[in-house]
Amino acid sequence: MVAAIEPRMTALKGETMQRSLSVAAGQKIWLGTMVGRHPTTGLAIVGGTGGANAKIIGRALQNADNTNGIDRAITVLIESGIYCFANANDDIPIIMDTNVYAADDQTIAATQGTKPLAGTLFETDAEGVWVRIGY
Repeated sequence: MVAAIEPRMTALKGETMQRSLSVAAGQKIWLGTMVGRHPTTGLAIVGGTGGANAKIIGRALQNADNTNGIDRAITVLIESGIYCFANANDDIPIIMDTNVYAADDQTIAATQGTKPLAGTLFETDAEGVWVRIGY
């Protein structure tokens, strides 16, 4: 799958926690996609970017377009929880509670390489890969 180009509805399970985070310059975050934390600034970035030292911290509850703004010009409301995303190349193991990684802002992979940590595998089913994000 490729990175999102529009908002998406992401299925979720269980309870969630919400918080707001300042967005880095040049970022366009879509509602329903994974949101990362930049490894040095701590600002919100598009999920799947920022390299292996970045980390996914939640799912966007709104669009946040800071493509022409400076660091901290806007904030994005995010939510931690268990969400369903696409499976990159169907390579996700069946082992629950193992680390999985963000291939892009809506796709989960089993191997890290240069990808940021997305969270831990909750389960896989016909809908996709359920990942515990932001805890």
